[in-house]
Amino acid sequence: MAKVVTESFRIESTNEFVNSFGSDAGNEYYIMGSSIDKQDTISNTQSSIREFQRRVIFGNKLTPSNVRFMFNINPWTSGTVYDSFDDIQDMNTKNFYVTVLDGPINETSYKVFKCIRNNNRSPSISIPSTALDENIYETTEEDGYVWQFMFAVPPADYIQFATSTYLPYVENQFVKENAKQGIGDIVIDTVPAGHFSGFVIGSSTSPSGAILNSATRLNETTYQVEIICDQETKATAGAYKNMILRIPGEGGADGNVYEIIDSYASNDVTQTKRINLYIKTPAFDNTRINNAVEIAPKINITTPDDAQGTQAIAYGVINNEGTLTAINFKDKGSGYSFATATLQEPGKSVPTTVENSNLRVIHTPTGGHGANPVHELFMSRVETVTNFVSDVTTLTPSTNTYTKVGLVKNPQFEKNSTAALTPGSTYKITNIGGNDDQSVWNIIAGTTGVVYSVGDIFVCQSVQTTDGGEAMILPSTFDNRVSLTILNSLVTPAQAQPGFYVEQTHENGQVASGIIHEVESIDFNFDGTPDSTRIHLVDTTGDFSVNFDNNINITIKEDKDSTSTTLANFNIDAVDLETYQPYSGELLHFVDFDPITRTDSSKEKIKLIFDF
Repeated sequence: MAKVVTESFRIESTNEFVNSFGSDAGNEYYIMGSSIDKQDTISNTQSSIREFQRRVIFGNKLTPSNVRFMFNINPWTSGTVYDSFDDIQDMNTKNFYVTVLDGPINETSYKVFKCIRNNNRSPSISIPSTALDENIYETTEEDGYVWQFMFAVPPADYIQFATSTYLPYVENQFVKENAKQGIGDIVIDTVPAGHFSGFVIGSSTSPSGAILNSATRLNETTYQVEIICDQETKATAGAYKNMILRIPGEGGADGNVYEIIDSYASNDVTQTKRINLYIKTPAFDNTRINNAVEIAPKINITTPDDAQGTQAIAYGVINNEGTLTAINFKDKGSGYSFATATLQEPGKSVPTTVENSNLRVIHTPTGGHGANPVHELFMSRVETVTNFVSDVTTLTPSTNTYTKVGLVKNPQFEKNSTAALTPGSTYKITNIGGNDDQSVWNIIAGTTGVVYSVGDIFVCQSVQTTDGGEAMILPSTFDNRVSLTILNSLVTPAQAQPGFYVEQTHENGQVASGIIHEVESIDFNFDGTPDSTRIHLVDTTGDFSVNFDNNINITIKEDKDSTSTTLANFNIDAVDLETYQPYSGELLHFVDFDPITRTDSSKEKIKLIFDF
């Protein structure tokens, strides 16, 4: 029994992950920095996960703008034979799309093209044109390749997200809206060689070509036209019936096509290179007289299964030997979920398929080419990105080191009563309150008539008191260090410096402890001169159940060793505890590395790529 897990399964998993970042999904994601030192190599164990969560130092919140589907960069290369889209092939194993940089790097976009036709597997020597007409996204190049424009990746996006291997996907709404499900191409599986040898009427460069000599209207639906050929024509009446007269360039780049409903030779028996055709059309452009025309094999295509669809129209291309070499389109039609095509035998009174010929319709993906690039280009990779930088927009520390980063889903942060919220900050409701007072919540959030419930997110506009109402802050950036403020005292390096051990013994004998991350002199009295000290600690969560508290002395030692000499004792005047609640949230991914030192000018771009 064969079993196939389709690529769509992986892509749907990728989609669900990306969608979980949306504002309506109810999730919060953070990239966090952890661990000032690399005590051991991380592993996929609960111990490593808890150690990361125990030692978190800082972090940034992710929004949908920080997340992108990613796909492989595949620069167009001259001479390469690219694979054209085929609905009976596993395209994930094919080289079927290219990326084209539309000018100087970091100034112009990458444009992405999907190969629809490869000119019978010829080398591609014409780069896909990046000069696209509005609403026309399928282009044919001089080398016979047909490319579907999918989307562009602007500089701002690839500068932020690109790696040496991947580019980010950026949706092009116009391409999606113009995508059309139906017939993508028609290929020749089998055809008799030289079957149309008697219909080669043109020159060596245009086997089916001739010159339009005259056109006469016979009735409301029929014209009689005379064409002059380079080769002798068939004298038998009706020989060209069920073929196509094509006038290149008329009515668009592909030209107009007309069904030949009958034919007869010239009345002048000396004019063996002239033929009269009856074509089915209500109107004809007489200005095309003396222009080149072609007589081509007719391709019969079934009608659309959608009653509102339009009929596809195609014609054959023959070589000098009269062998069918390609199928071209006047119109690919619309409303096709399934179609078949047959090669028509000329001169028959009823439609007849050429014996031993088989044409195969290639159907587009669901929705059409360009409707769903994530699925069409098999984007089962996702990147999240954030910048760790210390400036007025962030709370990222500008000193010391970190050795791990990780992606944490739905971490828990500090919770406050509604009377202790900070206007301008973002919160998630954790307790609606005993009276479910919606009017008060609307005042807090600055809204009218909204019904709030647990889990709803709002930006605080006003501080109000509720009966037990509570909300958890959702910081866009956070500093998770415990900060101890010592007023009117400047601590010396001999007394305290990064790496020293700090402990505080409570009345119940429990000891809170941590490692100094930064010693900061502050101007508490705002007179321009530093007069106080703030000591920032990490590793303040461990085998103890108490937090640092003010008005209790701390003891500072070089290390935790019980025999280590006490360097200083200070009374603590204020304490700012961790924002992130240790061990909370789901650590989805984390990496470790040698210590990265942070400074005022440091900027680290953190990219995490997930391959589903």
